Amino acid sequence: MGLRFGGDLPKQFLPLGGKPVIRHSLAAFDANNFVDKIIIVAPAQFWDACRDMGISKLSQVVEGGKTRKQSVAAGLTHADGGLVLIHDAARPFVPLAQTEALLEAAHSHGGATLATPATDTLKIADNYMGVDKTLERDRVFAVQTPQAFQADVLKKAHALDINDAYDDCQLLEYIGIKPRLIMGDPINIKITHPMDLEIAEIILAKRSKTDE
Repeated sequence: MGLRFGGDLPKQFLPLGGKPVIRHSLAAFDANNFVDKIIIVAPAQFWDACRDMGISKLSQVVEGGKTRKQSVAAGLTHADGGLVLIHDAARPFVPLAQTEALLEAAHSHGGATLATPATDTLKIADNYMGVDKTLERDRVFAVQTPQAFQADVLKKAHALDINDAYDDCQLLEYIGIKPRLIMGDPINIKITHPMDLEIAEIILAKRSKTDE
């Protein structure tokens, strides 16, 4: 829903380089040889727009839920067995080079996610009331998507009576599975605030020049 971004239009459908943000994500998976079909989870009022984006591997567009967990579960009901990739549409720069490693790790271990080492010092606190603990930065990673899973394992995790989770890897942790980490890419940013969209325009422009 992109509530943190603000505005009337969800951030996934805002223009980036003249195309909706989600179109960049979809095009990357459409061109990926490891992807057989694509399922989009989106509000009903955007279904036609999603179908008109020229994505050849698009299988279905389905209604999401009130939470991330509910939305992923809605997509999973239409997923076959084997392996699935879960991706945030607000991440337009999908690192295709890591897809194979993600899927291989998920096949062997149940689940895997892209992640980058933390570069900032991270602290646990109750809002701004004071620091409770400083984390060991060498053991902290910033998680990205796509994340890869054995479909049956992820469905089992989603069957748990848990209202929500930060991501799908957290659900696997609840059933005793430790998802593997695959090195991510700092360029794989998530558009959360207006400034992120400006940064994405710069990245896209530099990429376009490199491709010329």
